[in-house]
Amino acid sequence: MDALQRYRIAEAVYTTRFHVAFPCLASGTPVYLASPQNAWPPGRFSVFEKLDDPYNK
Repeated sequence: MDALQRYRIAEAVYTTRFHVAFPCLASGTPVYLASPQNAWPPGRFSVFEKLDDPYNK
């Protein structure tokens, strides 16, 4: 089973990676994106604050 299929059938996904979070959002899988403390550039994860995603409040 490939990674995209796993994301599609998962109940929820917890990650710090964009390349995991975006496919989850696209497939409707609840995703919790944790911002790493040393994220560069600062504010990089703010894109998720702008999305109407109930799982990242």
